[in-house]
Amino acid sequence: IMLVSDGGTVIRVPVNGIRFASRATKGVTIFNTAEGEKVVSVERISEPQADEEIEESVEVEGGAVTDAEGGEPNTTVE
Repeated sequence: IMLVSDGGTVIRVPVNGIRFASRATKGVTIFNTAEGEKVVSVERISEPQADEEIEESVEVEGGAVTDAEGGEPNTTVE
């Protein structure tokens, strides 16, 4: 899974790395956020199959997402 906070923290955790907790517990902490920071997005990410290719990689520079080859920004991160 991938989690994103409103402060820009992004963490990717394999599901098998999250321990099971019973109903009587307070749950499992995956990562700690700063005071006032909240998780704003959670996404299930599947592993690519052996015959699948990764189409394109991206980089974040100065709050904008660009392709790895230095193309034009296509998304602004606030």
